Amino acid sequence: MLHSTIANAMSEPMIYPHHLPLDFRIHLRKTSLDSQPLQGKLMACATEALQTAQLPPLKDFRDATESKYLDALIGISGGDVDKMCRIADASRSGLYKLLGKHGKRLKR
Repeated sequence: MLHSTIANAMSEPMIYPHHLPLDFRIHLRKTSLDSQPLQGKLMACATEALQTAQLPPLKDFRDATESKYLDALIGISGGDVDKMCRIADASRSGLYKLLGKHGKRLKR
C-alpha cells in the first residue's frame, strides 16, 4: 500500500487522502466516527508503515517504477508510440522525455 501511495503522489510535497488506495479510504471513512480524528489515523498508519518498512529514497523508487512501467508499456504496445501515448494517457513529448530520462530507445 505504501509503495502505491508514494507512486500516486509522484512529485507532490505531501501525501493527501486521494493518493491512498480506494479500499483504504473507504475503511478510514467508515471508522472516522471513532474518537481519533481522521488525520491522526492517517499519521498513525503512515508512521507504522515507515517504521516497519525499509524504503528506498523516493527518487530511486520513482525512477525504478517509471523504468519498469516504460518496459511494460513498450512490450504491450510493441513500441508503437501512438499506442503508448493512448495507454499511458501521455503526450508524445512527455513520453519521449520520460524515455530519454531512462535511456530507453524504441526500435524503428
